[in-house]
Amino acid sequence: MQSENGNRIVMLDIDTNGRIEERIPGTGQECWLDHTLLGTMYPNIHVALVSVPTEPLDDVEEARVADRMTAISHNGIAYRMVGASGSAKNGKYYYCDAQHEPLIAKRFQQWPEAAITYFGILVSDCKVVHAEAEATVMVVKDLELGTNDCRGWIRKRTFEKLALPEGHFYQFRLAFADTQAKGSFKVMSDEVADALQVDVIVPESSIKPSIKMPNAVASMIGLGSRVYTSPIVLGIREVSRPLEFESSYTVLQHAPAESIETEIVPQAVEIIETLKTAWREVSAA
Repeated sequence: MQSENGNRIVMLDIDTNGRIEERIPGTGQECWLDHTLLGTMYPNIHVALVSVPTEPLDDVEEARVADRMTAISHNGIAYRMVGASGSAKNGKYYYCDAQHEPLIAKRFQQWPEAAITYFGILVSDCKVVHAEAEATVMVVKDLELGTNDCRGWIRKRTFEKLALPEGHFYQFRLAFADTQAKGSFKVMSDEVADALQVDVIVPESSIKPSIKMPNAVASMIGLGSRVYTSPIVLGIREVSRPLEFESSYTVLQHAPAESIETEIVPQAVEIIETLKTAWREVSAA
């Protein structure tokens, strides 16, 4: 349940005549920023989810809708388009107030296509969202320091602040410096983190959009690794669930192929062999 002070995403519809109308969602259908990276980073931001017609339009209707989408004003707030994520195919686009639009555009390198593709990272509803005033994030090439496709590491002391059960698989959303990342992570000991002088390690494949060139605040270490010390916002999107058969749909859905091959499959084979041995012993008896 959201508090009265929660930051709700406004739902706006544009009709074929270019008119805007606010859509009031039913109970339980509201969208909030409380448990998102975006709402934590910018607590005063105003966000609208704008729906446009998805049916075929004639030239006049298409022009009206396109013209309205360039600049939207509602309840005294001027909105600018900042992204869409997967909702674009359904005719849904995210807008924020004009004051925050340059900050969002910078996060996506002034690249509209990237904002359309990856804006969902910032508005994903997370189970837990945690902010650190300062933390160190290391971005490495995939497969370095035990990473693989979108799989990284988090310091144990930082992980404990999330108040999550240990020994699971964690799907994360992360905002740091002027960029964002998504993927999954495991927990590394504080001794390892201290030796590397980092709090979080993510592979380049987690960064969305990819970093085109070294950031001014990054220092070069090793072979292409970059270190960022900045405020961070960390969200946990999914946590694998222990089931009766020691499996979870979230593991199968979100685990990288290498993790399945090198970690999940060997454990499954071991369990199967144990069951086969027990079956043979029972049959022999």
